[in-house]
Amino acid sequence: MTNQYDNVFKYYRDYLIAKFKVLDSNGNVLFDNTNLTDDKAKIWGGGFKKVDDKYSLVYNDSSLCNTSGTITINFTDSTKTKLDWKYFYRNEIITSDCPYYNTSIPQPLPKEIILTKQ
Repeated sequence: MTNQYDNVFKYYRDYLIAKFKVLDSNGNVLFDNTNLTDDKAKIWGGGFKKVDDKYSLVYNDSSLCNTSGTITINFTDSTKTKLDWKYFYRNEIITSDCPYYNTSIPQPLPKEIILTKQ
């Protein structure tokens, strides 16, 4: 989480920033953006709104032809050790300069998972 002061509106704003690495079942790295700086992170949230005990994040990946979507997260248990994750992909317009123009764009994020605190 990062904290920034907004000079225009005169308040502090918190951002939740996530980086991720995706492995296949053999342990091969499919995607890894854990080395990106916070300002280049692909998942972020700010101005959180809690609706039905769920929080919303934004996903935008310029390296995958501006793939984008919304992620909702919420705790599933009172001890807050399990987090329900749902990713809603937005089908964007794919232009001819996209390397995946005639194929499907890889989906680096799972659509629905439970994350467990280790």
